Amino acid sequence: MRAADDDTSNLPKDAAALRAPLLETRALVDRLSAERDALASQSERLQHLLLKLKRRQFGTKSEQLDTSDNPALRLI
Repeated sequence: MRAADDDTSNLPKDAAALRAPLLETRALVDRLSAERDALASQSERLQHLLLKLKRRQFGTKSEQLDTSDNPALRLI
């Protein structure tokens, strides 16, 4: 059953003419996927940089103990 707005009468009848829009769509999907991946990678880098900047400005979390100087604290 076709949707009311599905108009297949405008589609070309030969395979070569059908293939061209398909290839264009595939190229667009590939380009958009690559752009999405690049943006995701950039976002991860920026989040990591923000974390480093926060640590530089505010230091490490106050809840964490530095047990390297005091062996007695290692038991906690």
